[in-house]
Amino acid sequence: MKLKNKIGAGLVALLVAGGVGVAVAPAASAHTGDLNVSYTCDTTTGEYVGTAELTISQTGLAGVTNWKVGTTNFEGTPSSDAGLSGALPSTGAGKITLGTFRLPGDTKTKGPWVYAFTTWTDGFKKGSDGQAYQNLAGDCTVPYVPPADAKFDVGITPATCTVGETLSYSEGNFTNATVVAGSTPSGTAGPAAYSVSATPNQGAAFVEGQTNPIAGNLAGPIGNQSTDPAAPCYVAPPEEPEQPEPIVTVVETSDKDCDAKTVTTTVTTTTSNRTVYNEETNTWDPIEDLVEVTSSERPTTAEECPVTVTPTPTPEESSPAPQPSETPEGVLAFTGAPTMAPFLWFAGSAIGLGLIAIIAMAIVQRRKAHTTEQ
Repeated sequence: MKLKNKIGAGLVALLVAGGVGVAVAPAASAHTGDLNVSYTCDTTTGEYVGTAELTISQTGLAGVTNWKVGTTNFEGTPSSDAGLSGALPSTGAGKITLGTFRLPGDTKTKGPWVYAFTTWTDGFKKGSDGQAYQNLAGDCTVPYVPPADAKFDVGITPATCTVGETLSYSEGNFTNATVVAGSTPSGTAGPAAYSVSATPNQGAAFVEGQTNPIAGNLAGPIGNQSTDPAAPCYVAPPEEPEQPEPIVTVVETSDKDCDAKTVTTTVTTTTSNRTVYNEETNTWDPIEDLVEVTSSERPTTAEECPVTVTPTPTPEESSPAPQPSETPEGVLAFTGAPTMAPFLWFAGSAIGLGLIAIIAMAIVQRRKAHTTEQ
């Protein structure tokens, strides 16, 4: 493009110098385009950024430009917008930016050719092409930045009377570092083991001497005490409640054995409602009943086991008794040994006379009573 322009300008100069007249179109209708490609280094990525710009002159008309980035091999100035894109509008003369593209930071060529094709409202069309004027140095890199210091720590809250040592940390404990998932959570109280790990953020490194992970053991609560009022965590002991009275039940049973002539007495003593003091809860806790069994033995008494005495028969009693003879009714009959007969007869007679007297007196009394009534 520029080479052609220069050749064209040289020919015009020669013709003028030779006295040859050249017809030159007015500037307003010349419709020229000059494509320029420049590069800058993006130090954040280490890449060259190419910018394609088209300078339009000698026209005041509106136009539309399509463009593309080719390769390092020249393809020829476009004669149409086939294969191009963008449809960038322009009005009159001026510079328009077609777009940007990127090359590796170690590129040492002039980079690719860029092609454009513009169509104005009066139907005039013009192709343009351009490339960097010199090779790139290939020195576009990301500047070295020393790693930032990464560090972290954790806090341990001292134990109290009722709460153990407590692990404590937050974002403020981490500088250019991030806590690792699975670390012991902040707020964990002892007694417990803990372990907190971290990773340095991108571009950072742990300072020398940084411990990772930070681990240890959290102590448990100090605990309350009721022995020294001047010492920490003193709690006055609670007043001991009154112990419930036990209940004693005694049951006595006796077993008499007249064959063995003994009486066995068993005494069962049951103590219920028994308790034992629990210092931790300050209560009287129930315990099992106490059962005691005792037994004793003594001889039986005569009243408890009477003795039956069988009399020894006399010679007469041991002899067979004579059979009683028939005696008329109303006549006493006596049997037995001859020596007892007089005594028995006398006794029987006396009894008989007594009975007769009693009957006679009863008859007399009855008659007197009957007479009195009349």
